[in-house]
Amino acid sequence: MNRIKFDIVTINLNGERFIQDTINSVLTQNYREYRLVIQDGISSDTSLRIIQNLIVGLDNISILSESDSGPPNALNKALN
Repeated sequence: MNRIKFDIVTINLNGERFIQDTINSVLTQNYREYRLVIQDGISSDTSLRIIQNLIVGLDNISILSESDSGPPNALNKALN
């Protein structure tokens, strides 16, 4: 039986206070057939460093860091 695969998308802008908990919440799930896409709006805090440290060696997590015009635009970029 094939397991369903899906994408989890999270958007971030200067979310250093929450991003580690967000990523760890995904990583601690039992189901592994997913890809986590993190769209970062070029954060000026330490959230990018936190993300990069957490995803070392994980091939099912990708990060895109580029400017956007707000949450809807960031979500659309991540989905594309």
